[in-house]
Amino acid sequence: MMKFYFVYILFCSDGTFYTGMTNGLERRLAQHKSGHRKDSYTYSRRPVILKWHLQCTNPSEAIKI
Repeated sequence: MMKFYFVYILFCSDGTFYTGMTNGLERRLAQHKSGHRKDSYTYSRRPVILKWHLQCTNPSEAIKI
């Protein structure tokens, strides 16, 4: 089974952008939206909107992007 990695950009409520990488895009978006970690960049900047994402098969490729 092929594993996928995602690079994504969120638009935050304060007008800033957040860029991240994950191997589970839906799960990670749910974490950002629910405020999973109080010390995260997006916690106090919710709600967040997914503006862009790219699926990769190589984690090194995703990190470069």
